[in-house]
Amino acid sequence: MSLKFTLLLALLAAGLVFSIYYFEKEWDAEARWLENRRQILGPESVDPDFLAFSHPGRGVSVELRQGPEGWEIHQPFPWRANRFAVERILNQLQFLEAETSFPVRDLPQTGQTLADYGLDPAEITLTLGRNGEIQTLRIGRTTEVGNRLYLLSTDGERVHVVNRALLDSLSLRVEELRGDEILTIPTFEVRSWSLQTRETGSLRIRLARRADRWYFETPIQARAHSTSVDTLLNSILQLRVRNFPPVPAGGGGPTGLESPLVRLAIEGNARRQTLLVGDRVPDSEQPDEHYAKLENHPAIFTLRFPQLAELRDAQVGLRERRLLTFELDRIESAVLAAAGRDPVTLQRLETGNWQVMVRGARDSLGSIPGDEAAIIRLLGDLVQLRAVPRVGFVSDAPSAADLERFGLTPPEWQVEFSIRTPATGAPDSTTNPTIRSETLLLGARHPDNPRQIYAKVRGEPFVYLVDNFILEDLSSNPLTYRNRILRALPEGARITRLSFRRLSGPETLLSTTLAGPATEEAPGLDSLDETLGHFVRRLATALRRLQAESFLADHYQSTVRLDGDSLVWHYLLDATIQLDGSPDPATERMRLYFLPVEGGARLVTGSPDHDLVFEASRDLADAITNLVFALDGAPPAERPAAVPPGSDSAGLPPS
Repeated sequence: MSLKFTLLLALLAAGLVFSIYYFEKEWDAEARWLENRRQILGPESVDPDFLAFSHPGRGVSVELRQGPEGWEIHQPFPWRANRFAVERILNQLQFLEAETSFPVRDLPQTGQTLADYGLDPAEITLTLGRNGEIQTLRIGRTTEVGNRLYLLSTDGERVHVVNRALLDSLSLRVEELRGDEILTIPTFEVRSWSLQTRETGSLRIRLARRADRWYFETPIQARAHSTSVDTLLNSILQLRVRNFPPVPAGGGGPTGLESPLVRLAIEGNARRQTLLVGDRVPDSEQPDEHYAKLENHPAIFTLRFPQLAELRDAQVGLRERRLLTFELDRIESAVLAAAGRDPVTLQRLETGNWQVMVRGARDSLGSIPGDEAAIIRLLGDLVQLRAVPRVGFVSDAPSAADLERFGLTPPEWQVEFSIRTPATGAPDSTTNPTIRSETLLLGARHPDNPRQIYAKVRGEPFVYLVDNFILEDLSSNPLTYRNRILRALPEGARITRLSFRRLSGPETLLSTTLAGPATEEAPGLDSLDETLGHFVRRLATALRRLQAESFLADHYQSTVRLDGDSLVWHYLLDATIQLDGSPDPATERMRLYFLPVEGGARLVTGSPDHDLVFEASRDLADAITNLVFALDGAPPAERPAAVPPGSDSAGLPPS
């Protein structure tokens, strides 16, 4: 029994010795790790939500807390913190390392105390917290050599020697820790914003973003000029604090914030910020420096506010001056109708070309090719038609009497557009589009400024003033928009024969063969003298691309009315055209009639083939003029006498 008891005691003794050895080793290892580790702070330095430091020697005490929009200063005044300055302090704390350290318990052995290192009392006390757990560092004086800094650990047991960069960060003035941003909602997040000014009292202007455009919602519902709104809004969001002046809390006194000069409310995603701008700061070097504050925030500051004039004029200055809401490439057709005149329809074909719809005999509907340049120029000007600056918004709610006075019921001109709108979700505007219409109305001239006319869009209440230049391109004559190229010969075609004669006599002034075998009646070009041959070649070149300068009548007749007189044709040009180079090619004739050549740029021409009367292009006019001079050897013919009404035009071929 005694042997067993002895063995049990021996085992217990051995276990006790092992335990003492093991735990003594662990404690010693932990002590050595604590003594030798370089990083001072642990996990509490990562993502803290509280930071405070006091500098009694400088009379500075700062407290910062993590808020919903970042770090905020709570003491000495409530305001948003400078994010970069705070992050600099936090980064230095997170990576703060001791270059060397020694235990506080050893200080008595050297005859020194914490006061000798500036740690009792501390020159700077820094408190760091996360989720309610607080850690405090005491920072002392700098070392005599090495530009280092003494710091007491959070448990007060060790003195560390660290780099003095932390002291530099904590020595910032309070003004440097303060953020200068005022409104923190980014531009892309803003859904709406509103403003009120002292002059307009309770009148509030509100703008809202729909898709990628801005619209007025109050006091009127109208389109805003999105680029101008974005520019102004961006400048407002970039406003910065200039100073925090010593003014009474609440904005009383000279600030004017009790009845602000401007109240701006910015609304984003589930948040709203309101800026109040007060009176101008007296004696400021900056003429646009004003007192300001954020609503529901006690801090009063000053800022430069150059946007004041633009905001006072926002209801006019931010309005969309364009009358129409679509772009040129969306137009399928446009119907131009002048008061008391037949309408002219311009229609886009599937090929992208344009045609002009015209009324024929017995009210039949036909088409003629459109002059793309003229049509695009007209429609582009109409699409871009804008209210004149400042005075262009005449009325937002005109009465019936007003519309009649403005010449808009009935209008002087109306242009009805058919507009292609792409289907929702379609990859492009040609996939299952819908067609809608929009009608522009043009009215009377302004009584005090005839260069401006009244205008409105049907279905909208607004009346505008626009420049009357648009009337220069509007015409009720379909020929205004007709393609001026009457015929362009293909590359393989060639003019083989030309004859030119004066209709007042039987003789033919010129008959020549340009290609193919010459005949006695039509000798080749080589038989002509050099000057005449040159003019014939120029004429043949001009005929390859027959083009009108302008159109005078949409029907060819044996007489033509010009300046109130009926005149007979004086010359006939007859050209034979070979359409291709085959052995048995098809041929066509081109007949052109001319009034007497007077030496000017205007040459009135008739084409029975195209059933038109027009002014010849400059190239054709010059070619005919030179040919007549060369053949007659005399100045241009005198203008013939007018044909008496009812008389026959003898010698003219039938139209």
